[in-house]
Amino acid sequence: GEVKSRRNEVTSQYEYVGLAVNTAKSLENMAHGGQILVSGDLWNEVAHVADSILGSPQVLDLGIHVMLKGILESDGVVAQRVMQVLPSSLAVDYYTLRKKGASKVRGRIFPPIISKRQLSASFHDAPFENNHVAILFVYTSAIEKKVNATETLALLSKFIGTLLSQDFPGGGYQCKNFMLAFRSSTAAVKFGLKLLEEISSGSALLDRTIAGLLQIGVFEGEFTTLECNPATGRCDYFGKVVNRAARVAGAAENGAVYLGMLGHEKPTLECSDVAVEFVCNKALKGVQGEAVLYKCSQL
Repeated sequence: GEVKSRRNEVTSQYEYVGLAVNTAKSLENMAHGGQILVSGDLWNEVAHVADSILGSPQVLDLGIHVMLKGILESDGVVAQRVMQVLPSSLAVDYYTLRKKGASKVRGRIFPPIISKRQLSASFHDAPFENNHVAILFVYTSAIEKKVNATETLALLSKFIGTLLSQDFPGGGYQCKNFMLAFRSSTAAVKFGLKLLEEISSGSALLDRTIAGLLQIGVFEGEFTTLECNPATGRCDYFGKVVNRAARVAGAAENGAVYLGMLGHEKPTLECSDVAVEFVCNKALKGVQGEAVLYKCSQL
């Protein structure tokens, strides 16, 4: 960030002042001993040299936090995404760590950072209980064909993050721009419907017609493993549940939320304000047997 320099009259050394210095001091005060914290903006600038220069560190996205602009309370506060950077030699296998009955795992683990307030989900808040997760994909292929698609998609991803933060803690988790994780199909479906409604109503800084171009698919099941993405520091899931959710989104009609299941039982969502309508049995690429697709709508 921008700083101003001045020469100390006593020591003749140069000193730096400004928002970048204040942010660094705030991050220092938020960290525990041995912990390296950087702002999300800084990490975005250096992520491309993580392997070639930084030695492939393990990076964790700790979410957006309220932090002081300076040293004093009177300096005011600012919301900033915070990243933890850990040398590869101290990296933690979080998948093994979270297994029930797992023995002690190598690596360095820190307590929650000391911030004024956490505003969005961190890597540690991503669902992992019993290797079970509901994955939601937002397919945007119809938008990608339009003019200014790059700008629209960036705004859409940011709005999804904003919408998720409204339900924090306890809501969903944004693994990637358009891949989200929830603790249940009910939570995922309700978020998908909320996303379409908010865009359609004009609440987002997006063209209202965008809602009619999105394909949203949900599938719930067990994941094979999870990792922290080396570029973004976010939790990334792997396994059939991810592939199936992606296929369901690809099969969904524009402007709709589809829920996919295996077998022929009608899903029972833990809410009374969502209608579930059978669409079809469909063979999906990479999915053994036929998936049963249901269209979900708000009552």
